[in-house]
Amino acid sequence: MPTVAQVNQTVTQNQEDLNDLLRQGREYVKVKDYEKALTAYKKAATLDQKNPKIFSGIGYVYASQGNYPKAAQAYEQAIALDPNNANFYYALGYALAHTGDNVQAANAYYRAVQLDPKNIEHYLGWGIVLLRIGDYNRAVEASQKVLAIEPENKKAYEIKSTALLKSGNYHEAVNFLKGASTLFPNNKEIQLKLASAFLHEGDLYQGLVALQEVEKIEPNNPLIQLEIAKILEAKQDLPKALATYEEIVALYPDSVEAMAAIARLQLAQHDYLMAIVTLRRLLELTPQNPTAYYHLGLALQGRGRKSEAVEVFKVARTLYESQGDIAGVQQVETMLEGF
Repeated sequence: MPTVAQVNQTVTQNQEDLNDLLRQGREYVKVKDYEKALTAYKKAATLDQKNPKIFSGIGYVYASQGNYPKAAQAYEQAIALDPNNANFYYALGYALAHTGDNVQAANAYYRAVQLDPKNIEHYLGWGIVLLRIGDYNRAVEASQKVLAIEPENKKAYEIKSTALLKSGNYHEAVNFLKGASTLFPNNKEIQLKLASAFLHEGDLYQGLVALQEVEKIEPNNPLIQLEIAKILEAKQDLPKALATYEEIVALYPDSVEAMAAIARLQLAQHDYLMAIVTLRRLLELTPQNPTAYYHLGLALQGRGRKSEAVEVFKVARTLYESQGDIAGVQQVETMLEGF
């Protein structure tokens, strides 16, 4: 039977080995040698099954490797040993969110904010997963908690504005985003959300102004320019809309959406010759596009080239049929009946 001195010596040796393994684990993490770090932490766990920081370390390593299911398991072990540690719940929420389990992630983040109600990161993590599960009211609540602590937190503004837009609260979104755009005039996401809120409110003019502010931030972004062109078209400012679509195609010759819009506007303005040119270019990019063939038929008809128009309409009908587009087929057949 070992003596007290021998037992104490063993305990001391185990503690020294444990401390050495934990030190190794931290050092390996610093240099991103995660396999060796994991080995060190797992050895440490065999020496001390009741140390939550060891399992937290294991969770961190797994998360760093992108193995989020294993990370979540490790953090759950850490929580079982220390159920009042907000950081463990936050880390569990992070891991679960990356596995796609946003409901459980929201629960973990919520526990983190309960335990540490002044930690901004916990609220932001909670808000993000609440957006994912469609709990927009609580996402607004989470962002408000952050703004109460840090009134100019950009991420909180993004979460709240997204929640307001997703929930259809466009009027409040407009008012909120006006303030956000003043605070963050160069933030593209906020300006885009403001434009979206205005457009959902039916305010095309203010939506256009907001998009033009975004264009100043990213002058050659084709997606922004497309949205501007669409608003101009909706406002029936066809010359400006056409000019904007043409600018997009000049910069991005393969922009199918812009090219289709150009053809649509050329047809609306009875510029059939240019519509034919544009639509033939469009069909080079999208040879199975029945709408492009249909519009080409209209353009050819407008130029008096009836026999060519008939053949093109027939191609459009065949493509509509192959795609199961009954309305498209009926549209073409109505045109063919007129010949």
